[in-house]
Amino acid sequence: MAPPLTTVSVPKAHGARAAVDLLCRILATPAAEGEQPPQRVLPTHLVVRGSTAALDRRSRA
Repeated sequence: MAPPLTTVSVPKAHGARAAVDLLCRILATPAAEGEQPPQRVLPTHLVVRGSTAALDRRSRA
């Protein structure tokens, strides 16, 4: 990709653990009709790459 895209990174181990934990909770205690399933917020890291150049720099390129 040119320029490299800025992304949000989530460590795979955190995502995997959270997925298994949530699945086990859902299987152990099914949600009632209309109830939202449990959710988890994972730690993320912004990976800034070339697609997030300063606006004035991009307009001169």
